[in-house]
Amino acid sequence: MESFSRLIVALAVVCSVGAQTVKVGSYIFPPYFEKSENGKFYGVIPDFLAGLNKFQKAYRFEVFETSPKRRYQDFLEGKFDSIFFESPQWGWEEIVEQNKLTFLGDVVLDGEVFISNISRKGSDDFFKDLKGKTIGLYLGYHYKFANFNSDEHYLKANFNAFVSSSHDRNIERIINNRLDMAIVTKSYIKKYLLDHPDTKSKIYISSVVDQDYRLKFGIRKSINFEESKMKKIIDEFLSSPTYHEIIKKYGLE
Repeated sequence: MESFSRLIVALAVVCSVGAQTVKVGSYIFPPYFEKSENGKFYGVIPDFLAGLNKFQKAYRFEVFETSPKRRYQDFLEGKFDSIFFESPQWGWEEIVEQNKLTFLGDVVLDGEVFISNISRKGSDDFFKDLKGKTIGLYLGYHYKFANFNSDEHYLKANFNAFVSSSHDRNIERIINNRLDMAIVTKSYIKKYLLDHPDTKSKIYISSVVDQDYRLKFGIRKSINFEESKMKKIIDEFLSSPTYHEIIKKYGLE
């Protein structure tokens, strides 16, 4: 009986160390990563990691919560190992040049679009000149019109920007005519209108795009990770029915 107990313990130890833990840096970025009032994570990334963990056993992917502004320092301090559904243009250039991070593949095509109150419908030229107009932005995000400078003070000083940490707050201000315009992720405004159908008659989604982007997977350049192995696993998962169900769920197809 004692030897059998030792065998069970030994098997448990083997199983626990068999999968290498990979911390995935995640910040509020609807619909990719969100957090409920009770602290539960939800969105594309949590669903993706859950599916990926079931799909393979070489790695155990776990969320590490960071913020749009803090993510670079957290990565440099080794608090997380990878970042999923991210663009290399969003402040990672120097870290990539230092050979500390590499980006794999094109996972999702998305972008950010200008919106306004429905009263602006049909006047897309309105969005092409920002002078004298109030614009709702998300704290820590990189916008093409601002040369990807995410500094809050810069945005407020050079543009009449209202910077918040909530897309919903910016959208509500648009509905109530408290902002002239806002920039939101295409995938998020699509989901928002599905969740709040009564707002369709109050929001105008223009044809003016701030940026289109190809979201990728960022992986730490380290001897602890076999880049080719991880790429193979992710590529195989991207072809799986589970992945396509996740993408469809969030309207990203």
